Amino acid sequence: MCTLSFVKNPKLTRSIITSISLGTSIAGGTKLLSFILKILVSRLGVINFSDYYLSTSTFSGLTTITALGIPMSTTRYVSFFLGKNKSKEARDIIMSALTIVLISSSVVAIALYVGAQALANRVGTPHAAIYFRILSFGLTGATITILARAVFLGYLRIRLAYATEAVEVSVKFIFTLGGLLFLQWGVIGAIIRYTTGTLLASFINIAVLLRTSHIKRLSPKFEIKFLKFALPVSASEIITAATSIFFIYAVRSHSGAETIGYYGAALSLASLIHIVPQMVFSIFLPIASASFAKKHVIGPIYKTLLLWLSIVVLTPTVILYMTSPKLISIVFGQSYALAAPILSILAIAYGLYAIFVWPNRQVLDMAGFTQENCLLTIFRVIVTITSLYLLFPEFDGISLAKATLIGWIGEAIGSLLLVKQKQLI
Repeated sequence: MCTLSFVKNPKLTRSIITSISLGTSIAGGTKLLSFILKILVSRLGVINFSDYYLSTSTFSGLTTITALGIPMSTTRYVSFFLGKNKSKEARDIIMSALTIVLISSSVVAIALYVGAQALANRVGTPHAAIYFRILSFGLTGATITILARAVFLGYLRIRLAYATEAVEVSVKFIFTLGGLLFLQWGVIGAIIRYTTGTLLASFINIAVLLRTSHIKRLSPKFEIKFLKFALPVSASEIITAATSIFFIYAVRSHSGAETIGYYGAALSLASLIHIVPQMVFSIFLPIASASFAKKHVIGPIYKTLLLWLSIVVLTPTVILYMTSPKLISIVFGQSYALAAPILSILAIAYGLYAIFVWPNRQVLDMAGFTQENCLLTIFRVIVTITSLYLLFPEFDGISLAKATLIGWIGEAIGSLLLVKQKQLI
């Protein structure tokens, strides 16, 4: 039987259940605001939405690269040390994480600002250089917000973790909406406000982070053990983010801006499948880490998790797959009708990932098998790229969706085999 410490404490159990319920509401509202924002931008037209999606996807990808896998590693180590009642070591991990992401984000932000025109020219969108330069000012803020959320999850401060994300998205929503509706600056107005909102939210979140973790002063710190654990995670995150950017740019170069607009609309809807799993896995991650620290078995929780996921994931997956033509037209407008077949494929891909890939990879990471997880990422990328080039040379949105599905199928098989081999559940 699983004997997590909070299970033995009814009061703490109620607190966590309450936190999950409130966190679910906050996260759901947060995702809804993000989705509404994309719908509003899509009304500027397919080409303008393509520019917005390309720019913000690049920003998100670079934020992930900048984070170097540090946030997830921080959640793991903070919860691990707290599970052993070592609060000082947990604070040292937080300081080490802050030091690393501040340095990495500053380097990437400068590189993006300086190389904005070269990047824009490379992908055939020279006018997007100004978008990249504006977004470069928000990279450090976005990375700090991700780290703050990871720290709160490590402390099992679930409501605070979701509130961190809610603050960022809400501020970005308000500012971006203002840029679209009141200033009417089009895409550039949306980008400026998006960046401003990101920066303002990061100031709020870093202040809460320092207060919550009881760090009295900032001082550079590097924990070697932490860095060794984070290295494979960093490699995995960088590979994933870099290839995601590459795929979008490759399709944009081969099939034009409209294709990216269609793909962005389909992806926005398909990603809704991950709203509930993302909330659950954020909580499952520190619990699994604390369990491994105490040498407890996670099998019962894992099986319950999969059973529950099968219901909450398969339902929206089937709905999106069956109603994709009507749904795309209703949400984004008739001009996005060509996104429907892309949505059908992505719905299956996202459902598959949530049930068969995500939980197994988290178990591997929390058990300390980060190198194996990195190999899984490399394997998935190789399968996806091979599929895209050999099976779908059209390089359009449907091709990318199909290649993504095949890559995740390969990753699902690999993760299942590894978890079974390591006897982790």
